[in-house]
Amino acid sequence: MKCCETVSTRSKKGLFGRKTEVVHTAVLVTPTYLIWAAAKDNETPGVLSARLRDVQVQDYEKSELYRLVPDSGLNITGLFTNATTPASSFIGLGQELAAQKFRTILKQAVANA
Repeated sequence: MKCCETVSTRSKKGLFGRKTEVVHTAVLVTPTYLIWAAAKDNETPGVLSARLRDVQVQDYEKSELYRLVPDSGLNITGLFTNATTPASSFIGLGQELAAQKFRTILKQAVANA
């Protein structure tokens, strides 16, 4: 079992100027499940999970959306727990060594599932 916590800070353009958005994310990888929770400051976290065998993992930097909204992390796509249709979710991961190691661990766990 592996886990990590990330904090993502992004400056967004708004109607009245720039606004900073901070998102806290916790991720847990077990031998069979991926579980992640994310929340903006002062909001209740949203929690998702999926069996590793039911999802695909893609580097966000290789996605079409990256050109429009540059960021760093992983896209998780597939059937999430208790869902009836496939969905996608973003897990932000920076360029730090620990984040890159976790990125590799998660990709390998999905590949081995």
